[in-house]
Amino acid sequence: MSVHSGSVGQSSALPRPGSFDHRDRTIRTRRPVRDEPVHRGDRGVATVYACLGVLLLLVVTGLAVRLGAAGLARQRAETGADLAALAGAAKVLQGPDMVCAAVVRVAIANGGSVESCSVVGTDVLVMVTVRVGTGVLAGTATAKARAGPIEMVSEVAG
Repeated sequence: MSVHSGSVGQSSALPRPGSFDHRDRTIRTRRPVRDEPVHRGDRGVATVYACLGVLLLLVVTGLAVRLGAAGLARQRAETGADLAALAGAAKVLQGPDMVCAAVVRVAIANGGSVESCSVVGTDVLVMVTVRVGTGVLAGTATAKARAGPIEMVSEVAG
């Protein structure tokens, strides 16, 4: 038997107790086995869904604002037509020219324009238009009003 110099009983392939061989990568890369497969193709899909959700929310908000503006324009047109007709009815005894001049003044003061103004007997008929929006999304709201004296209806005793 031959005797070799060096330490007896130690193999060069095994690490010494208390030391770690950094070249041994099998220890560091070992992962637990999973039952389900790992899907790497769906990474980032939550970001896409979040962006689509934000886009949908912006579209709904824009439509709600547009609808609110249209409702406000309709209300302004009705108010302008009512007030213009009442102003014209106050001038009905001074002639149709004075009636329509008063109607135009009141309609413009309320942000509208007069489409038609007519006097039928002692009634004043007015149609007022108000513009809503600008550019491609512009539109108009139109309202009609009638003002005049109240007709008395006699009651039939029964």
